[in-house]
Amino acid sequence: MERKTKFGSKVLAVRAGVAALAAGLALFGAVGAAHAQAGDFPNRPVKIVVPFPPGGPSDTIARLVAERLGDAWKQSVLVDNRPGAGGNIGLAFAAKQPADGYTLGQVATSTFAVNPNLYKNLPFDAEKDFVPVALLTRIANVLLVNPEVPAKSLTELIALMKSKPGALNGGYPGAGNSAHIALVMLERAAGAETTRVPYKGDADGMQALMGGQVQVYFTVSFVAAPQIKAGKVRAIAIASPQRSPGLPEVPTFAEAGLPGFMDTTAWFGLAAPTGVPMPIVRRINEEVNRALAGPKVRDYLLRIGAAPGSGTAEEFAEFARSERARWGRAVQESGVKVE
Repeated sequence: MERKTKFGSKVLAVRAGVAALAAGLALFGAVGAAHAQAGDFPNRPVKIVVPFPPGGPSDTIARLVAERLGDAWKQSVLVDNRPGAGGNIGLAFAAKQPADGYTLGQVATSTFAVNPNLYKNLPFDAEKDFVPVALLTRIANVLLVNPEVPAKSLTELIALMKSKPGALNGGYPGAGNSAHIALVMLERAAGAETTRVPYKGDADGMQALMGGQVQVYFTVSFVAAPQIKAGKVRAIAIASPQRSPGLPEVPTFAEAGLPGFMDTTAWFGLAAPTGVPMPIVRRINEEVNRALAGPKVRDYLLRIGAAPGSGTAEEFAEFARSERARWGRAVQESGVKVE
C-alpha cells in the first residue's frame, strides 16, 4: 500500500510537471504570437472613430495624427465620424469592434470622464470596454463674449450678469461637456445666471455668438483663437492654471479675479477595445508619441493653444481614471443633468 501511494504520488508529480510545462509553452506561444502581431502591425488600414462631427477640434486633431501615422506605417489611417448623443454613439460603436488594434476610438474629457458620471445608462463602460492607448492633447476652455457686450473684463461681466439675471444668453457646444460644466460653475461662482443655450457643436455655437443670439460662450481655445484674433469675439478668461500659449494675452480666471475657479481643460486621446494585445497597444502609443513630437504636429498644436500629449499607455490609463473621479465631483457639485 505504501509503495503504491509513493508510486502514485510520483505519477501525479510527473503529470503536474508535464501540465505546467504545457501551460508554460502555451503562454510562451501566446506571448510570441502577440509580439509577432505587433511586429507585423499594421498590415492593412487602421480606422479612428471620432464620435463628433467633422470640422471641430476633435476631428481636426484626429486627422492630423492620422496623417502622420499613415506616413509612418505606410498604411491608410482613416477617420470615421460617428457623432451623436454627446459622443456616446461613436464610442459605443468603437467598443464593439474587433480587439485587434485596427479600430481605435477617439476619447475626450466629455466622453471618457464626464459622461460616465452624467449618464445613467451609457451604451459602453469607459473602464471595462476600452484600454487607453495614448493622450493626444490638452486644450484650455476660454470664456468668450460677443463684442457688443459692454463688459471688458471678468469683473465687469460678473457685475453685468448680476444686474440683469438671466438676460444674457450663455451658449456651449453640447450638453454635459466640459464647456457646459464650465458655464454652470461660472454662474455658481458669480452668484448669477445666464439663460443657457446648448448647441450641437461649435460651428453653430460660434455663429450664434458672433451673430448676437448668445452673448456669453465657453469653448476650447482651438476654436476660439481665430475669431478672437479677427476681432469677431472677445476673450475674457482662460479656465486653466496657466495662460494658453496660443492666447498669451488672455488672463486665467485667477488672474482675472476669480481664484479657485475649476480647471476645465479639455483633452483628447485614443483608446482601443479591451482585449487588444499590449504589444500592439504599446506600438501604437510609441508611434502616436513620435507623431506628436514631430515639428509639424507639435508646432500646429502649440499655435492653436493646445499642449501635445505624451507618456505611456499605462500613464494615460491612470490619468483617465483620475479625470473620471475629478469630473465626477464637478458634475455632482454643478448639478448638471442631461435628459
